[in-house]
Amino acid sequence: MHRILVADDVEINREILRDMLMDDYIVEIAEDGVQAVQKLQECPDGIAALLLDLQMPNMDGYAVLDWMNEHKKLKTVPVLIISSERSAAIENYCFELGVSDFIHKPFESSLVRNRVKNAIKLFTYKNQLEQKVEEQAATLEKQYQIIQLQAEKLREAKPFNLLMMEFSAAILEVETKLKVLNAEFSQEYNRNPFESIKSRLKSPESIYEKLERKGHPITVDNIREHLTDVAGLRVICSFPDDIYRLAELFIRQDDIILIRKKVLQLSETWINFVIFLLLSLVVIFRDNTPAFSIWHWFARLFFGRKNP
Repeated sequence: MHRILVADDVEINREILRDMLMDDYIVEIAEDGVQAVQKLQECPDGIAALLLDLQMPNMDGYAVLDWMNEHKKLKTVPVLIISSERSAAIENYCFELGVSDFIHKPFESSLVRNRVKNAIKLFTYKNQLEQKVEEQAATLEKQYQIIQLQAEKLREAKPFNLLMMEFSAAILEVETKLKVLNAEFSQEYNRNPFESIKSRLKSPESIYEKLERKGHPITVDNIREHLTDVAGLRVICSFPDDIYRLAELFIRQDDIILIRKKVLQLSETWINFVIFLLLSLVVIFRDNTPAFSIWHWFARLFFGRKNP
């Protein structure tokens, strides 16, 4: 059974509220703000809700709210103000302080019970949700630390660094090929087909996360075998025909081996665009020895507009 606290300097108010709530809650009583603070500190199981009068001797309700805010009690204990005052300014000020609801005098039994029940239910749900979020945040932080540790181990491993050097070399190789094709195309057709070319090399953290999701141990061989997007290139063209023509010229080259090609033509409300995917092997050389580096070319083409 939840424990609630009624803080009011008028005895008849305390007794009426106790009688209304005692069947559903353990009701603690405080005659002023000083006793209310003591009860909030002393109750071993905590207080599920505080019914608080604003006008009390020794320590009024505003001072109790200040104390609760200072000790972060307002985040865990809903406060319902007992008041005959219906001033919008006072109610708004109390809500700004963190009050959950008001119980106005004269008391109506069903309203009192429902307001207290709803306040406790909402705060219980909020506290459970916050606890779950904290637990999830702690889990994510732990996973992040593991990823950082594994990524650091990858960075220190010579085989991994050699592999990443191969991918970097493949980036340079493909960028050069595309720039040459762009120059040849501009000479022949008097325009540049590419609006932009951007390359990307996957970070050690991202490599670790993806292998982990796929269920593979973190090894250089698994990076080669199971990841096809360690190195990538995004090409944006202005016209539909350019991307098909340039892709065809690209994969015709002797040191490019096409593994897979995929074309997606999508339509949105305002813009039509084509996504052209090439998965290729690029031949690079280390110490005059040919090596293959898998390559993921992502080409995205925007063209045309629909009328609104």
